Amino acid sequence: AEPGLAARLLAVAARIDGAPALLVPLYTNDAVVELDFDGNERRRVACDGPWGAWPLPDDRVATLSYSDGHVCERTWHGDVEAVHELHQNLTSLRVLDDGDRVTTSWREEGLLVRLAPDGTERWRVGVSGIRMDRHFGDELFVLTRDDPALRVFSAAGEPLRATKVPAGCRGFHLLPSGGVLLATRGDEVVELGPDGSTVATRAVPGKPNDVFRLRDGRTVVACERGLVLLAPDGSELWRKELGYCGPLFVREPAGGR
Repeated sequence: AEPGLAARLLAVAARIDGAPALLVPLYTNDAVVELDFDGNERRRVACDGPWGAWPLPDDRVATLSYSDGHVCERTWHGDVEAVHELHQNLTSLRVLDDGDRVTTSWREEGLLVRLAPDGTERWRVGVSGIRMDRHFGDELFVLTRDDPALRVFSAAGEPLRATKVPAGCRGFHLLPSGGVLLATRGDEVVELGPDGSTVATRAVPGKPNDVFRLRDGRTVVACERGLVLLAPDGSELWRKELGYCGPLFVREPAGGR
């Protein structure tokens, strides 16, 4: 493949090819930690105010800084190899197939922005967006704080549809069924079906910031005090006190185990 596409393919492979892992940004403790699925810490690296992390090729890690508005590529020994300046109050970033980047940031009370590879802004939408994810294809799912909803936009920034969500949601995970898991400030994880109806509610003490459902039905929740793993029936399997945890990256075990 041409060099730009080859680099993007390698970046995707780094997310899915490797040991099962939970990458957790510790926002107030200025570090990213990697855990196994028994809650054991494997390694950590220092970084300033991380609000996101994901693996990179050659066993490196990318860290997203909320306050500085940049993404750093670094080794697990702490060596910074590249810094990509984006914009302050950065809350999420996703890369499209053509190399463009889409971000949410808490500037002007929540912007959704698409950037060209050279950083040129293609478009912006003011949506009070606090988190964003990309589904298959180029649909962009944005969790909004004001008039709380999960709003769907095209890659061109056009609004497509919206689902109402409870007030105070901080994170979400799209489910294969078409439903969604929501981390709410009411110490709950709420599952909505494809039609927006409530399927289940699980109590999670500690003000959840993010949530992820594994293929085997277990659920990982990042909270203000640490990480919690729930069984399919909602019972707690383990809890890891880590401090204020931000959005998760999860590389699942093979077969969901």
